[in-house]
Amino acid sequence: MKRCKSCGKILDDDRTYCDNCADETGRRRRYGEIVERMAERMSSDLGYSKDFAETLTQNNMKQLPSWARKGDRMKDRIIITDIGSTTTKAILLVRDMDGSRMYGPVHAPTTVEKPFEDVMQGVINSLDELQKKTGQKTLTDSGNAIDSESLYLTTSSAGGGLQILVVGLTVFDSASSARRASYGAGGVLLDVFAIDDKRSAIEQMLAMQRLFPDIILFSGGIDGGAVAGLIRLGELLSMANPQAKFGGEDKVPLVYAGNKDAQKVMDVIFRKGFDLHIVPNLRPTMTDENLEPACEKIHQLFMDHVMERAPGYSALKTIVGDDIIPTPTGVMKSMQILSETLDTNIMAVDIGGATTDIFSNIMGNFYRTVSANYGMSYSIANVMKDATRDKLLAMLPSEIDGKYVTNYIGNKMLFPTTYPEGTVQFAIERAASALAIAMSKRQHMEMHFNAEQIGFLDRFKNRDFDKFTETVYYNQKMQERRFHPRDLNVMIGAGGVIAAAKDPKDALMMVVDGLQPLGITEIWRDRHFTSPHLGKLSDIDEDLARKLLLNDCYEKLAMVVTPMSRKIKPGRMVMTVQCDHDSFTISAGQLRYLDNPERKTRKVTIELEKNVYLQDNERTASFETDLPILIDARFGKIAASEVEQTKLQPIEAHFHNDRQDRVVEGDDELTIELPYPGDILVNEGDLVRADTLVGEILYDPPHIYIVELFNVKELDLDQHNLSEFIQVKVGDKVEMGQNLIDRGKSTFIEELRGRVRTFQSPVRGQVDKINYEDGTIVMREIQDYSNKPKKIDVAHKLGVKPQQIRAYLKKQKGDFVHASEVIAKRLVDNQDGKMPMFVHTPTTGTITDVDLKNGTVTVQYNKEPYRRYANLTGTVMKVIPNHSATIRYRGTQFDGVIGFGGEAGATLHWMTNEHDFKTGCINAYGHKIHPQMLLGAKKAGIVGLIAPGIDFDDINDFLSQPIGVGLTGNENIPYPIILTEGFGDFHMPDELIELLQNASDRHCYINGMTQIRAGVIRPRVVVV
Repeated sequence: MKRCKSCGKILDDDRTYCDNCADETGRRRRYGEIVERMAERMSSDLGYSKDFAETLTQNNMKQLPSWARKGDRMKDRIIITDIGSTTTKAILLVRDMDGSRMYGPVHAPTTVEKPFEDVMQGVINSLDELQKKTGQKTLTDSGNAIDSESLYLTTSSAGGGLQILVVGLTVFDSASSARRASYGAGGVLLDVFAIDDKRSAIEQMLAMQRLFPDIILFSGGIDGGAVAGLIRLGELLSMANPQAKFGGEDKVPLVYAGNKDAQKVMDVIFRKGFDLHIVPNLRPTMTDENLEPACEKIHQLFMDHVMERAPGYSALKTIVGDDIIPTPTGVMKSMQILSETLDTNIMAVDIGGATTDIFSNIMGNFYRTVSANYGMSYSIANVMKDATRDKLLAMLPSEIDGKYVTNYIGNKMLFPTTYPEGTVQFAIERAASALAIAMSKRQHMEMHFNAEQIGFLDRFKNRDFDKFTETVYYNQKMQERRFHPRDLNVMIGAGGVIAAAKDPKDALMMVVDGLQPLGITEIWRDRHFTSPHLGKLSDIDEDLARKLLLNDCYEKLAMVVTPMSRKIKPGRMVMTVQCDHDSFTISAGQLRYLDNPERKTRKVTIELEKNVYLQDNERTASFETDLPILIDARFGKIAASEVEQTKLQPIEAHFHNDRQDRVVEGDDELTIELPYPGDILVNEGDLVRADTLVGEILYDPPHIYIVELFNVKELDLDQHNLSEFIQVKVGDKVEMGQNLIDRGKSTFIEELRGRVRTFQSPVRGQVDKINYEDGTIVMREIQDYSNKPKKIDVAHKLGVKPQQIRAYLKKQKGDFVHASEVIAKRLVDNQDGKMPMFVHTPTTGTITDVDLKNGTVTVQYNKEPYRRYANLTGTVMKVIPNHSATIRYRGTQFDGVIGFGGEAGATLHWMTNEHDFKTGCINAYGHKIHPQMLLGAKKAGIVGLIAPGIDFDDINDFLSQPIGVGLTGNENIPYPIILTEGFGDFHMPDELIELLQNASDRHCYINGMTQIRAGVIRPRVVVV
């Protein structure tokens, strides 16, 4: 499919431009010719030199707006879109003799996923809507291309934001640093993996395979530290081989920012499967962080590679009149213009459905963080999880039932496009948005600033009111320049929940409760979130962008006065306020709003009580404003909001599954995959039943051993002679102590120089690869483990009494050890001093016994194999050896809304009442389930449960952890659960009841895997 290079219209031949754009190209060429002739005429008629004539012509050109000085930019109509992950927003700017007018914005779904998979279609749809709404021409007459008389610009985050998978050695050190680096690069964290994250190797690999990252950030270890743990994590990541978000053959970029001593090893592990980039260590020492190199590399990869992967992006690039920039960059440019124009410090928040962005422009420097999974739809349950349920409920009137609130939160995650209705639902979202913003701001400050308490001498020297505050923030890049949150003079709120607030006061309180201003601060909101568009416009015409930002984009909501005091008792008077002729006092805990509907300028004078401060240590403050005034003396203690009417709209009426014809009958396929190579036990053409074992893995993922020969100086090897002396080849099985290198007989001089003749393998393994360029041999562990217990006589090997072995053991009962691993060590005296004696385990397994009476240690491999069954009846259509089998089946199926606990296959049983459980079956019930039923189902020994709904609090209790994001299906629970409708008192639709009742005693397959975001996956129920 070929498109016009200018407007993007689909062409049915090999032309470069469509007819309209070809004419436009000709007009531009003729315009250039006219300019050239004008210069020639000035030269000939007026006697000017050619150089002077050209200069004069260029100066005349400068009288035009900046966007009209070059070819494509000489247009009086500018179309700008922002292509978001879910919505494409379009505006139109028209320049004429009377000035500039802005039309829009209008919204259309972004067409990045199936069935369209072309962002251009979403752009065309948005412009079609803009044309219908405004009557202004934005498309060609055919309606399938952008109007060639308009200049087209765009920003984009069509890839759904920068999604990062983080791997770190430990949760609280390297993984924590990697998390902060990801935030600093503007990333959305999909998951964080570490040695100590309490997941087994198989669980980690399964989770990695379910994620589709844009970039992987791998960190861990201080420089010079141990590398074994890093290698193990690298092995798991390499074997899991996660795929990119939009698929294709491109390798996922991987940024390694860990221990520098492991760089060569990581290059060997990741060279083949990933697009590897090595940067300095994020955490070079235990006390130092160095985040900037990793942040810069991630940002570069995002700009150069990730944005390009959005379907249709390459065609989009051919029709824009200027470079495409990321949406956050557009916001940044707008904030920079605003900050320069106002000459002040600004902080802004953009709260979306999945993430919350915080921007700040402080002392001329711009900062941005993305708080992954803090949002108002996809991520709203994660807001409640991290902020805590109790904190959310404390922000709402006590008469609102807690289960109603949590059910609303859970269902908003399941149905992210649903809008709130009624005052209670708006109050819930207002409270959640304030919490999301507050947590995001905290991450922003921790990422970019150091918070320190001012010392006594520094306080005395500065003589300012910092002595009355807990923290002062220092800019990390400018340590000598002090910054305090009170220095933020303008705070701006943006995003759907803020823009949609019909009452400006509601929008105001979301920003105030979230960003928590101090001192005297103006609060604004971005009316329709057009700051990305106008940020892009600034590349073409900064003056016009500035004008539109101040006049059309932002709405000033109020002037907020927030006093500060280190200690204050509730009810104590903190200030007296004189507003024109009105005088009143404010006490601690009070919140007072002074409306100003006529926007009259009012003079405000404030007298502060002792130990209460605003901008400095003066006892009075005054200002003039035509804005409403909010005086917030709550001192950070946010009380419950007021709700005019607390009548609850039934959750079931608001959130409902509106999919029609949910039940589908016919042939389909199910692929059974192993997380890493194992044994596929079926063949193509085989008939399988539910209990057929399709594949199994007997052992944990094998270890990879990397032997670095060039680092052994005594061998004197290089890439030219390695092939001459190496004794093994790819595929060989190598025993510990077997020669890897044999140089033959050494000369007397070589022996004097210390060169060795042979080098033995330090491990037992099978040779996977030999890299002659860097002298490494990659071997994979040979997993011929025995299930029989192996008793090791540690006392005899160390030469000690049996009861003494405890002092020398390096491993304890319950530890898992690998063959050749040291389990005991003793230092003994000899003529050269202390010499170590080692005891290695001859086998792999768990230490099941330490016998101090006999001085022995017993090792046995007793882990259960990982097995995958067919779970339904069908025919094997395709087998990928050691990896997967695809089964074709015929059945009736439907999707639920969320599931938990994996997959299962068994006979279906329809329950006639809440006690009618049938052992060994998948039980289906038509009404809401409750905790007593869950416990009864466990005692009855059921295989799975299908039901319409449950309270969100109850399922969280059953899972033993609150649900954050809609990525479920691997929970460790007694049986899988499929919810067909949602959280609350839902009833199962008649269509599903009829199917499940009639299918009772037939075979049923369920799979609880659910992914609400970034490629929706819903749980499946199949009856065969």
